[in-house]
Amino acid sequence: MELKTDFGWVEVNGKRFDYDIILYYDGSIYKREKEKSKVFKEIHTPFSIYEVEDLFKKDVEVVYIGTGQRGALPIKEDALNEIKKRVKEVIIDITPKILEKIKIDKRKWVALIHVTC
Repeated sequence: MELKTDFGWVEVNGKRFDYDIILYYDGSIYKREKEKSKVFKEIHTPFSIYEVEDLFKKDVEVVYIGTGQRGALPIKEDALNEIKKRVKEVIIDITPKILEKIKIDKRKWVALIHVTC
């Protein structure tokens, strides 16, 4: 899988997205439905419990969360706890580092990719 990113976008196999995505090990891509988490009055729309199900459209072993180019995506504690109940491992890092990690991971993974901050 060919992956690139910079502030405001991510590119998967030559297709550019200027919004947050959920990417699966098999190349499936879904738009992050962050509107579900807009009930929280924060500077950045956090990843919340309302979005957790979106990470489990397929059977996965590991969840990656790319927190943006500078790592500013807030993650609600209850959402993280729920994810940890369902998978063997959760890996959280800035988006560029997450993309490097998923390129070499042979497991069934899903990645939430935040493209800005």
